[in-house]
Amino acid sequence: QYSPWKSGSYNYPSETQDKSMNNLTSDIITPMTNSEFLNKLIDWANSKDSIRMLLQTGSHVRNDNTADDLSDFDIEIFVDNIDLYANSNEWIREIDEVWVCLPLTNSVGDPTRLVIFRDGIKVDFTLNRIQDFDKLVKDQDRSDLLNRGYKAILDKDNLASKLKPAPYKHIPSEKPSQSEF
Repeated sequence: QYSPWKSGSYNYPSETQDKSMNNLTSDIITPMTNSEFLNKLIDWANSKDSIRMLLQTGSHVRNDNTADDLSDFDIEIFVDNIDLYANSNEWIREIDEVWVCLPLTNSVGDPTRLVIFRDGIKVDFTLNRIQDFDKLVKDQDRSDLLNRGYKAILDKDNLASKLKPAPYKHIPSEKPSQSEF
């Protein structure tokens, strides 16, 4: 038995044990790629009748090449029954193995989930009511989220066709007034 406190207590592997180590490469598990994760997410969402659309936003869909292999995914989930997802985190485990999940609320009160899945894949989910999609279309010109780029990765009702193509530009926010500041 090895003990770091006793000198000479380490047993070196025998010659036969050493040779068996050469076969370890066949047992190595490769991490899930970003595209594999997205396919898994889309398959999961396709199996849920209440999920109507997945809209990808953020650096992975912008045209400024700021995304890399470590960039997170930003996914807007449009559902016809938001309570199924806002009141529980169990649905996240159905997608893949979860390492960390933080239930949060964004600045306009929408439920969000910051999730780190196995292999360190980070996703920021925002839950939206499908009934609010027309308001998003109407306000698209003022939406920095959509103007910087988006991609409908699942659209069961062909609603994304209502959206204008993204101009891929940042809309500067207004500075607060002196009293707001």
